[in-house]
Amino acid sequence: MKKRTMLSVQISDTSDSEAVRSQMSGFEVQDGDEIHIFPIAPYNSASIYLQGHVLRPGRYSYKPEMKLTDLVTSYADLLPEPSVLYGEIIRLHAPDYHPVVETF
Repeated sequence: MKKRTMLSVQISDTSDSEAVRSQMSGFEVQDGDEIHIFPIAPYNSASIYLQGHVLRPGRYSYKPEMKLTDLVTSYADLLPEPSVLYGEIIRLHAPDYHPVVETF
């Protein structure tokens, strides 16, 4: 199983660039790392983004009481040879939209 580390940096419209640089300087990058910087788009409320080893990635409408199986209904919705040991949901929590990783 791969080890994943998430760095959360609080950046606002009024953030000082040196303060942001200071927050990020403590995180050391290593050979082979993958770095993903995701936008937070509050104007896309009621949306879910499906990414990864799936047949139809993209943005989907969120509905109350929705389950993962509403997006991935069967093994046929995945690309060949998906990981059977690990998956994750990255949930953004208001008001600052900080990410929390839920693994399954």
